[in-house]
Amino acid sequence: MVVKKTMVAQAVEMSLPVSLKDAGYKIAKHGEGSKSIAQWVMDKHPEFPAKIEETVKSALYDGFALRSTEIVGDTYFFMGDTGMYLEIGNSIESPDKITPEILATKYKGKELVKMNPTIAWSYTGTEFGLLNNTKSDKYNKPLHTIVSVSREKFRKYAHNALGDLINAAKRILNQDKPRVRNGNDSFIMAIEKVFGTLDKRAVTAEKRQSDSTANSVKHRLAVKAYWSSYNTK
Repeated sequence: MVVKKTMVAQAVEMSLPVSLKDAGYKIAKHGEGSKSIAQWVMDKHPEFPAKIEETVKSALYDGFALRSTEIVGDTYFFMGDTGMYLEIGNSIESPDKITPEILATKYKGKELVKMNPTIAWSYTGTEFGLLNNTKSDKYNKPLHTIVSVSREKFRKYAHNALGDLINAAKRILNQDKPRVRNGNDSFIMAIEKVFGTLDKRAVTAEKRQSDSTANSVKHRLAVKAYWSSYNTK
């Protein structure tokens, strides 16, 4: 199985567990960190997570983009003869392909573009749309293509990151609510439920004529007889 360098970089940065005990410790610590961050956001914005203002979401996404860029790195492109940007290399996966010397010599005179989640997400929705609008003076189909790919990948990353934050906030809120456990049904309550279910089943079967053995009248008479016998002292 091939392991991408980006995944290896993440693992090293987070320090891989050395044992199951260590894994348990690390994941517990991670959860505590998530809870602390969620609490901070809730203190600043009490409506979170039930309501997330666009300004709050935008700021969070800026942070997600910063972290995503650290993980995936910068990807460089040059304008090819076809009129589309062609990938040169990535700063994490293939740093040897994008050294300043190579960019300055091999691609001298070429139009170069650097792309990463932070750059891609810095475009507003309107600005991004104008890149693909033939009537706009901002129209740039080649640029729109590489920005689109980067934005889509980041969108999934950010969605998951926001989901983690929301879940952490919900866990905080739910801890403040006492859990109410329903007691076990008494024997009589259980019997009443069974008889009630059978009564509905009999009525339904009669209406649909799907079961010739169903008879709601006889069932109710039998139930009446059962309770009469059960309640006899």
